[in-house]
Amino acid sequence: MGASQGRTAGFTRHELPGLRVHVRPDPRFKRVTAVLAWQMPLAAETASPFALLPRLLRRGTRRHPDLPSLERALADLYGAHLGVGVEKMGDRHLATLTLTWPAGRFVPGAAGPGEALARRALGLLLEVFAEPYLEGEGFPAQRVEEERTAQIQRIRALVNDKASYALRHCVEHLCAGEPYGISELGDPDRLATLDGEDLVRLHRRVRAVAPLDLLVTGPVEPGAVVEAVAEAWAARGGGTREVLELPPPVIRGPRPEPRRVEETLPMEQGWLVLGLRAPIGFDHPLRPALEMYNGILGGFVHSKLFMNVRERASLAYSAWSRLVRGKGLILAMAGIDPRRRADAEAIMLRQIDDMAAGRIDDRELEATRRSLVNGLRSDQDQPAAVIRTALESLVYGHDEDPEAAIARLHEVGRDEVRQVAQQVGLDTVYFLHGGTPVADGGAGRGEDQAAGGDGGR
Repeated sequence: MGASQGRTAGFTRHELPGLRVHVRPDPRFKRVTAVLAWQMPLAAETASPFALLPRLLRRGTRRHPDLPSLERALADLYGAHLGVGVEKMGDRHLATLTLTWPAGRFVPGAAGPGEALARRALGLLLEVFAEPYLEGEGFPAQRVEEERTAQIQRIRALVNDKASYALRHCVEHLCAGEPYGISELGDPDRLATLDGEDLVRLHRRVRAVAPLDLLVTGPVEPGAVVEAVAEAWAARGGGTREVLELPPPVIRGPRPEPRRVEETLPMEQGWLVLGLRAPIGFDHPLRPALEMYNGILGGFVHSKLFMNVRERASLAYSAWSRLVRGKGLILAMAGIDPRRRADAEAIMLRQIDDMAAGRIDDRELEATRRSLVNGLRSDQDQPAAVIRTALESLVYGHDEDPEAAIARLHEVGRDEVRQVAQQVGLDTVYFLHGGTPVADGGAGRGEDQAAGGDGGR
């Protein structure tokens, strides 16, 4: 069993050959949650097979070669559930296999806190990752066809959620030339060319060099978990690996002049997105103040965008902002009548200017602090949020203990928020609308107009 090496976001970290195991016992939960995560650089060449790989792993293993067999194995774990996920975090591509199963005290006849059940569950999770069912040298052709078709449909269906579509396309322009501008879901054209052998090659590459972390929380005994993982990992060929050193995310300030982009789709309303940048990364001393900045600008219903764009000016169906942690990106967004685009943009920019000038009242400051602290405390009651916080710490290489994060938020004052605000700059203005005439002068019609969304990214 590996020796304890330290802590990450409240998890105790254990180093096994080629695998880091993080355990956070929590008797409050009724189920145990285990997430196996692997990271690779986010790159156009590998984004498509990387996005597809977890879905193929979920289709079967050597011992459980098809879905019915794998589902029976999960049922034997008293209703365990296995899920997959892919996302981008910073400039990295992150994939996960998540297994949950009932805590030992809810299983008839289970000894102690359920060590035997946990041992079987963790063994199955590592089996799904390390021993996929193959035919010859590749994943079965029919499964590849089914999964890549479903993935292409999933990507094309994004056009049906216009707000998400606008955000995605704004990020593509905002981060053009950076890894973060690449879709974590892959590209339909590249997906269509993939075969089972392509995916096996990527799987071997992931097994050989990808940073690999297993995070476990719930009513568990840490020593038993680490021992079970060590045995299961060794039995499935785990061992010392030459793990990639992944670079930190690209963090830069805004362009000297904002880039303006318009796209049209069949729709009634418009979505205006202001892409803002601040040179403040995950481990920057001002990051807590950046969290406060985003909260005051548009993170909540008391925030400046909601109150001034939607409530007072009645210009938007919704108005808010989102912080991309670790990248220094803020996406300020409003769903508007396209004919009022210039008015909406002017009021949104005024809120940004007000913050740079320090026009932040006590109510905005304290309501934002309370909301952020409440959010962090609420996250501690949700296993998925607890694990996500730890994953962010692992990806960005900065320990983010929740209680320490709360303490830092309490120390942020108006001056620090203003320091952040003075570093925030407008980089990209993106406007998605239905192509109707813009009656108020069309502020921002610019050099990068692109009619007709492709609907496929």
